[in-house]
This record gives sequence, C-alpha cells and structure tokens, in this order.
Amino acid sequence: LFFNTTQAPFDNAQLRQALLLGTNTDSVIASLGYPVQDIDSPLLRSHTGYDPSLTQQGYDLDQSKQILDSLGWVIPTDSTIRSKEGKPLELTIT
Repeated sequence: LFFNTTQAPFDNAQLRQALLLGTNTDSVIASLGYPVQDIDSPLLRSHTGYDPSLTQQGYDLDQSKQILDSLGWVIPTDSTIRSKEGKPLELTIT
C-alpha cells in the first residue's frame, strides 16, 4: 500500500507512520486465505537497491494511537472514527 503524499492528510509523515504502526500486517495477511509475500519495503528483497536496514516498522497500536492523538486526530465521544476539526480520517484503496 502506497500513499499519495502530495495530498492532505497523507502529506504528513507522522500520520503515515501512525497508520503503518496501527496496521497488523500479519493479521491482514492471515485473513486473505491465500498465500502472499510479506513486503516491508518499496523494493523487493531480490531487487537491486534493497536495503534491509530501511524496512518499515512493525505493528505497535499504542504508539500509533499516541501519534494520532498528538496530531489532533482524536476519537469523538459519539463516534469510533478518528477526526480532526470535524473531518473524519478516511482513505480510499484503489
């Protein structure tokens, strides 16, 4: 999954980090029901330029929540969806 980093709110690196940290990749892969390769870098391990020291961070829901809260993306008392200044945090996967 890659974000369009030219448009808000995904132009914010901390927000992207929080979404990454809040995604349980192992659970997503297990739910698919067919074999897939876990990718943790923009380049595959077999590609020239792959650097194992530049892989993405793992799942850490607590840290994800802390980052989102610090950025102002909070869960209103009447909802389960984080929002900031009345706008819900949402994304479309295409």
